[in-house]
Amino acid sequence: MSTGSRVRVLRKERGLTLERFGQILGVSKTAISKIERDENALTDTMARLISREFSVSERWLRTGEGEMEEDGKDRVIRDLVLAYDLDDNGKIFIEEYVKLDPADRAALGAYLRALSLAYGRAQMPDENDNKR
Repeated sequence: MSTGSRVRVLRKERGLTLERFGQILGVSKTAISKIERDENALTDTMARLISREFSVSERWLRTGEGEMEEDGKDRVIRDLVLAYDLDDNGKIFIEEYVKLDPADRAALGAYLRALSLAYGRAQMPDENDNKR
């Protein structure tokens, strides 16, 4: 199934016309029609927008792999990527960080804090911060 076909499946699954789907995304129905017919490629920006607006897996939208609907964890990571305008490396970092056990997270956090201090980007926390 092509990318355009997956966009069509999503739109129909949500019960939306070309016009309404386009309105939600801020584009014309012609733009959506051309994507669905694979006349226009699905841009990175449009894929992210569709994923965000319709809570659909960006991976599924782009590749057809996985499930169409995002689970809660995928939505949280996607929202962080969008909120902080992270690139693929940032997304991978978050995905790998959450897989770490607490001790490894603490070690990585200490390393990043030391690195930030070395470059003058962070300040040492107040001792009272740890007691909160």
